[in-house]
Amino acid sequence: MKIAVAVDDDTMSLDIMKELLAEHNYQVIAFSESTKALEFLKRTDDPIDLFLIDVRMKGKNGFDMLSYLKSSNVAYKTAPVIMMSTLACNEIKTKLLNLGAANYVSKPFDEWVLMQKIREVSK
Repeated sequence: MKIAVAVDDDTMSLDIMKELLAEHNYQVIAFSESTKALEFLKRTDDPIDLFLIDVRMKGKNGFDMLSYLKSSNVAYKTAPVIMMSTLACNEIKTKLLNLGAANYVSKPFDEWVLMQKIREVSK
């Protein structure tokens, strides 16, 4: 079973991601606060196969989390990161991709589109 970490302050989005990914053989570790996700990542040695991160959150936002993930020297540094947001402008997408995101999904997300993006980055 693969492990995905989902970080989104919208609990309904987290619930949908957990249910959807469970159907595709993922264990989802979900956080509604980025600071709690970062605390978890600093103390775990578990391999992470995928990250799903909302861009706009209180405290550390998705840009902060993505920067941390891609600059850290831990095993999950190479895990694909899919960023999600209601902000759908090309400038933000480009910035996220330049920071190391594997892909971007607009919110509210279509479940089929999200799974397609996950399949693309998990090859």
